[in-house]
Amino acid sequence: MLRIAILDNQFIFRKGLVYLLQKNFPGLQTQETKTHINIERDLLPFQPDLIIMHLNNIHEREGFNQASKMRSSFPSAPLIIYEDNVNYNKALKALRAKVSGYLDKSCEEEEIIKCINMVFSGKNYLCSIIQQHIIEQVIQRKISLKTPGILSLRESEIARLVSEGEKTSGIALMLGLKSSTVSTVKATIFAKLGVKNVVELRTRMLEF
Repeated sequence: MLRIAILDNQFIFRKGLVYLLQKNFPGLQTQETKTHINIERDLLPFQPDLIIMHLNNIHEREGFNQASKMRSSFPSAPLIIYEDNVNYNKALKALRAKVSGYLDKSCEEEEIIKCINMVFSGKNYLCSIIQQHIIEQVIQRKISLKTPGILSLRESEIARLVSEGEKTSGIALMLGLKSSTVSTVKATIFAKLGVKNVVELRTRMLEF
């Protein structure tokens, strides 16, 4: 019998996820609880085959520490985490914490089931939003390849977002950076490319 543990502080969302899983995996046994638990007391007796956990953005570091503890306590059970605001940097942190799947909390049912099936097959899964970001990163990498010594890959990425009209706070949220860091990189970009504003930056980027 398949056993899945669901950790989320929101009771209604836990129930919704249980319903979705039971619909797709007949005979499923679930255990649901809040995110902050005593692993030895609350999960060891259940011995889950899969753990699905909500990562609280407010307590991100604590969430990743909890994910690492889960992996240590249940090395054979894949771990899927999901959160409200996914981004590329946090997806990388999840992989470093040996998380098997990384999902956007608002993803569709089909993606959740696809993720579960993939992690059970021994593969990692990153949500479609992050997959698209990686594709854009690969495409954007051409800029740094064509302009060696001018902009780094990170600077090229931020330069593209700025030229597309994204605000500093929005870029920081997308990339998992501090707004002050984005502002510093933006100033470096302007200096390297010899531009004074976004309009000039947009024109300069078209040259690459």
